[in-house]
Amino acid sequence: MKGLRTKADRLKYLDYEFNRLTESGYKKETYKDLYIFTNTNDQILLKVFSGTSTNAICFFRYSTIERMQEKIKSLKESADYCEKRKLENGGKKREQRKPGSKFRANWKLI
Repeated sequence: MKGLRTKADRLKYLDYEFNRLTESGYKKETYKDLYIFTNTNDQILLKVFSGTSTNAICFFRYSTIERMQEKIKSLKESADYCEKRKLENGGKKREQRKPGSKFRANWKLI
């Protein structure tokens, strides 16, 4: 593959990656736009993808299953918070302001 320039290319690559992970023993869980893969066979491994990103946002080995579950819970809470904030801002990732609007409100005309 030359490069992942389009969304279709990224989705094709993610489909390949997800199939490869499940064939190698990972269990897949989907939560909102998070794809969570866990493997507890030899080692306790966690690999998480977000949206259509081909890079994992989290790829760690844990000493206990409880610590891995805490991280998964934290990631799910973060996804909930991002969705809530996006709904409050009208579907935008961040609150949009006009440049300098905070300062112009305090200016007085002489």
